[in-house]
Amino acid sequence: MNPDKKRIRKKDSESFFREITTAISDMLFTCDRQLNCTYWNLVSEKLTGIPANEAIGRSIHYLFPELRQSMEIEKRCRQAIETGRSQFFDEELCLKGKKYWFRIDVHPMK
Repeated sequence: MNPDKKRIRKKDSESFFREITTAISDMLFTCDRQLNCTYWNLVSEKLTGIPANEAIGRSIHYLFPELRQSMEIEKRCRQAIETGRSQFFDEELCLKGKKYWFRIDVHPMK
């Protein structure tokens, strides 16, 4: 395959990913193995008040300070990374002074 076609495909897939994650009405973010944010969608910005450019590269503990009391999210993220299996659970989080119940899905990716 010629290199230009590879670049086009990569660009198309990135564009497709951004289009999907912008269109959904759920909070969606991705993290690396150290639990630092690598992607932060528009709903994440709206619910937390943290713009994507400030969230990217930050620890989930910075983004969600209440995680220091509840280690469930970190535990489930680490389980997903270690086992390669998705984790699903409910968690109450306080965002901008307001409490929300979230259905949290953690999916390990390569």
